[in-house]
Amino acid sequence: MKDFDIYWQDAVAMLAGVWLALVLGLEISSLTIAEGWLTYVAGCCAAMFASAGFTSKVPAFSWAAAATGVIAILTPLVISPTDNTLVLVSMLAGGAVITLLSAWSAVIKKNASKQEAKAS
Repeated sequence: MKDFDIYWQDAVAMLAGVWLALVLGLEISSLTIAEGWLTYVAGCCAAMFASAGFTSKVPAFSWAAAATGVIAILTPLVISPTDNTLVLVSMLAGGAVITLLSAWSAVIKKNASKQEAKAS
């Protein structure tokens, strides 16, 4: 149960990444190619890194998921502004959830590894 207390953030971030990937399927008829692929790739990468963080005690995977979340936030604002509200809200909210929870998980893992090193 202790591991679940540490890693639930990665599980929720992974679900947010899956949601971003699913947005392409939900809105495929109204998205441009750039919007669709950017949303899909950001979601898949976030889900992949968060799932790796979920199964590992290494904080690097969680930091990678957090970086992908930042990319998901910045993409619609900087690279490809979209008129599609669902995609815009999904990228901003999903990216924020991924970034915050993955960074939180990475900090917890880093502190846990320091405590384990002190104990041994």
